Amino acid sequence: VQYINRTPGYSAYGKFIVIEHLEIVPNMYSLYAHLESIDKSLSNGSMVNVAQSLGRMGNTASYPIPLSRSHLHFEMGLRLTDKFQDWYNRQKFSTPNRHGNYSGFNLVGINPLPFYSAYKSNALKSPLEFFKSLPKQAKIRIRTTQIPDFTQRYPSLCSPNKTQNFEGWDCSFGPFGIPLRIEQITGISPKDPMIKVLSFDTALQEKPCRRLIERKGSQLVPSKQLKTYLELIFNLKVN
Repeated sequence: VQYINRTPGYSAYGKFIVIEHLEIVPNMYSLYAHLESIDKSLSNGSMVNVAQSLGRMGNTASYPIPLSRSHLHFEMGLRLTDKFQDWYNRQKFSTPNRHGNYSGFNLVGINPLPFYSAYKSNALKSPLEFFKSLPKQAKIRIRTTQIPDFTQRYPSLCSPNKTQNFEGWDCSFGPFGIPLRIEQITGISPKDPMIKVLSFDTALQEKPCRRLIERKGSQLVPSKQLKTYLELIFNLKVN
């Protein structure tokens, strides 16, 4: 257990719990939200077992959810940065960051249905294999020599870090903006734009949950959502 929020008004997730699965590659998180209650025996750092009770399904949130729409919000994916507070401090939010690195802004999920369908049919040997099977919706080049902590937490999704002789990164994003591959590159000029869209699959954005690319005149540019992901991963301000 990495994080527990027991105060429903503090988050759109309501009462929620985040677990990180450090024994798998990549180390994914799972999140259980809108809970009526969370097991009192659990706290940050608790180890949990398969089929152990975490809490009771409910309808808690920072906004009203009708009792008839009570449900479990289940999420699984990757955490973008360990320096979330740095990004939060640059924003103009009226409330403090109450959730550390486990704010929803800092979490990007995958669709769990195809993941578990592949697992159930024995078509999935590992979570990493599933990540490699996901379609690349957008590929972005970013000119920065910042080495994000993302590369240390998820080395299987990144090229080996170099401390010198690189000028930027090529970042591939899959459905819903999940980072699929981050690679150091050379050959970028200081005159090149800070961010450049290298490729984009328009078919994958017909019915998006999170739009990644927008058109600005004749150019394709990252959406506000994707800029936020880049800011979080690289701990910088994206223009």
